[in-house]
Amino acid sequence: MKNKSLWLDGYVNANYTRLQEDITCDVLIIGGGITGLSILYNLKDTNLNIVLVESDLIGHATTGHTTGKINYLQEHVYSDIQNKYGFNTAKLYYDSQIEAIEHLINIIKKEHIACDLEQVTSFVYTNKDEEIEKLKYESTLLKRFGAPVKEDEKNHPFINSKYALSVSNTYVFHPLKYLNALKQICLKKGKPIYEKTPIIDIQKNNNEYLCFTQENQIRTKKIILACHYPYFLFPYFLPLRTSIEKSYIAVSPALNKKETFINCSKPIVSLRYYQNNLIYLTNTSQSCDNLNEEENYQKLVKQMQNLNLDVTYLWKNDDLLTVDKIPYIGYIKKNDKSILMATGYNTWGISNSSLAGLVISDLIQGKEINMKI
Repeated sequence: MKNKSLWLDGYVNANYTRLQEDITCDVLIIGGGITGLSILYNLKDTNLNIVLVESDLIGHATTGHTTGKINYLQEHVYSDIQNKYGFNTAKLYYDSQIEAIEHLINIIKKEHIACDLEQVTSFVYTNKDEEIEKLKYESTLLKRFGAPVKEDEKNHPFINSKYALSVSNTYVFHPLKYLNALKQICLKKGKPIYEKTPIIDIQKNNNEYLCFTQENQIRTKKIILACHYPYFLFPYFLPLRTSIEKSYIAVSPALNKKETFINCSKPIVSLRYYQNNLIYLTNTSQSCDNLNEEENYQKLVKQMQNLNLDVTYLWKNDDLLTVDKIPYIGYIKKNDKSILMATGYNTWGISNSSLAGLVISDLIQGKEINMKI
């Protein structure tokens, strides 16, 4: 058993560049996960002087610990959003996910990226009688949106289902292979990427920002916070409106069925396949709880053993949840276009990172955003 992410196992990045001098740029992207690289990729053909910095190695934080689902069937998110904001906003969120996924798939095809992309059938299910009606309403909403959703009682060797929804136009991939391909494309376009370059402080100086590393400083006109949780900036801004959810993930050898599963109640159980491996996520909990990580790992291993599955990889992931199920993407302040943020993906980071890449790259270029949630 390896206590590391499947995606990071065997990862070699000996040729990374670390910032070793003071520099100036038009736009600084802080964060080298799929959000930061998506934004940089979408801006690669502009004349803007754009720099991306990552505190670790590209993809080693949240992106490298996801399950790698490219999916718009997200539990009962659409009925949750409709209950709070109405049908039109729920439809806008659905449209945003479809557009983001299509954009991501188009990049993979256009750039011929070998990232083990597979089209799969995805299921959201419940094994609780009291949740069936809510899931049926989610189906009704999806059909009104135009989604090719089906209703059934799909069973699986590793789950129990009383009712399920499915769609066939979803995908899975290897997130690190995709991310590294974007990195190489951006570097060839002359967009600098500095790894092992953490930003430890940001100060505003008139109409520009000074961003400090341990040894150097970056002078920039605009900042994009693509770093999951900007702990070094505005400490009062996020904690009251978000929470962090921890999940525990195991991998076991299994025949690839080209399907994904997720239930719609806590604790979440999420399954997907990668080649001949089953990726099994469960034991989700809020970070404010009194967590015993060792106990959660042991619990997951025992669950796998009860399913007669041998564990080959074991790791955890953190997700930032928003109170209304809608991610934070755009300007932090309405009247300040110099600092932007993308975070709060509510466990659906792949599609929402691609969405952030579209929205923020358009904002940087001064384009009108039609999608306003």
